[in-house]
Amino acid sequence: FPDLHHKMSKKIAQLTKVIYHLNSKNEEHTDDLTSLADAYETEIDGILKDAYTKINTFKEKLEQHKDVEKQQQAVDEFKFQHER
Repeated sequence: FPDLHHKMSKKIAQLTKVIYHLNSKNEEHTDDLTSLADAYETEIDGILKDAYTKINTFKEKLEQHKDVEKQQQAVDEFKFQHER
């Protein structure tokens, strides 16, 4: 039985190493996934800020264009009234 006990001890040691290795790999992958998720969140925040800035710029330009159109319409009406 001493030989059997020695073989079982070796197997237990091997399995312990395998379990340790698997746990280490799992922790590495968890850390990698966390880092990747953080990077994606940062990228998404940047994209949203950029989109918000562009939308506000277009809104301002649209308002300016509307103001110019109103002014032009007022000038046209004024010309029309004075041409009579």
